[in-house]
Amino acid sequence: MANTVNATWATSGPAFTNQVVAFGGRDAAELAYHGVASFTGDNATATVTLNWIDGTQTPFFTQGNPPTAVAPFAVFVGPTNTAAANAVVVQNVSSISSTGCVLTLSANAPAVAIKIPFIVFAYAS
Repeated sequence: MANTVNATWATSGPAFTNQVVAFGGRDAAELAYHGVASFTGDNATATVTLNWIDGTQTPFFTQGNPPTAVAPFAVFVGPTNTAAANAVVVQNVSSISSTGCVLTLSANAPAVAIKIPFIVFAYAS
């Protein structure tokens, strides 16, 4: 089995391809988005695929006609915030793409509800 999760955005995060997210009075090109990856571990694998939306749609893009999908500049993750999974930490973020990334854990994800907070920096400047 594989651990896969769709992002749950803390604010008005992206919901579909090339969506321009408005932040009420701020610049439309927000520098960072934050959310939580909530999933139940499978007790068999030490990776989690984090989809920005659903694994196929691309929320981050450059303006143009047509817009061009881009991978985020950087992804930061916090500690797991579930007591049963506190011994498992995220050791690496890899395969960052326009549709998601892969989180590598320090051990197999226990078969409990796990939440991993994250911040996505979509643009380099």
